[in-house]
Amino acid sequence: MSQRHYFNAPEGEGEIKTHSYELDGLKLQLKTSAGIFAKRGFDEGSRLLLKAIKTAADEQPDWQPDKILDLGCGNGVLGLFMAKFWPEAEISLVDLSPRAVELARMNCQGEKNLQVFEADGLNLNSEGQMNLDEAAIDLPYFQLCVTNPPIRAGKELCYRLYAEVEKALLAGGSFYLVVRKKQGAESHRRELERLFPEVERVLRDRGYQVFRAHKPLLAEGE
Repeated sequence: MSQRHYFNAPEGEGEIKTHSYELDGLKLQLKTSAGIFAKRGFDEGSRLLLKAIKTAADEQPDWQPDKILDLGCGNGVLGLFMAKFWPEAEISLVDLSPRAVELARMNCQGEKNLQVFEADGLNLNSEGQMNLDEAAIDLPYFQLCVTNPPIRAGKELCYRLYAEVEKALLAGGSFYLVVRKKQGAESHRRELERLFPEVERVLRDRGYQVFRAHKPLLAEGE
């Protein structure tokens, strides 16, 4: 199957509509269109993923990630909510679909700390650097990475993205993702455990499971 399914958007224009997204009293009115994931508001997986991230933010008020990655951002809903949790954070939103990128840029207009990039994953180069808009960024770089992964595109693509996130995540950082049980949540968990020293299931509801993979701080002298 084409990797373009990762971003759930055909190349056609589609009518732009506005839908409401709400979580625990926070509400956003965002533009979306046909072919964009969660085009009529939150899909259940993204809602639970965001709920898990907000819980972490509420329970760890001293944890203030400076740099956040939303991988496969769609219309930007996850990144925009995270900007509410951490207003000072620099948030990078990445998607391959030109339509998703267009909508995310519309929704992020005026948000000085959010940047939207059109890219296939992190476009890692031979030096292990992240290439977004022709800027080579040394890795690791992010304290928090988030994705609602492209399950229908196949495990090979999902696992490649997880490996890219592992390279991009700073020591002390966390990676959150959501997978449905019937879509192989346990096999995705095993792949995370292969890549990260600490993996836990932080939320489970209605067949969805949210995992947090953590890269611990290096011991002094390492």
